[in-house]
Amino acid sequence: MEIFVLSDDVLPLERHALEELKRRVHYSESADEIISKINLFLKGKLEKKRDNTFYNHYVHKENTKENILKLIDNLVAKQD
Repeated sequence: MEIFVLSDDVLPLERHALEELKRRVHYSESADEIISKINLFLKGKLEKKRDNTFYNHYVHKENTKENILKLIDNLVAKQD
């Protein structure tokens, strides 16, 4: 599965985050650029991107469930 992302002037990403994201998605600055990439994809000529750096850094965290439960316990303990 390929992911296509168009730049967002309203909610731009930080430089480092954008660099990591570009390793996984086909990022475009304009509609014409994204259309060109989609056309390459449809012809089977678009580079496949599978890097998970952005996901691992910004989305998925180790021990997520445990960290959430610890945070809740700490918040409840502070209330007592």
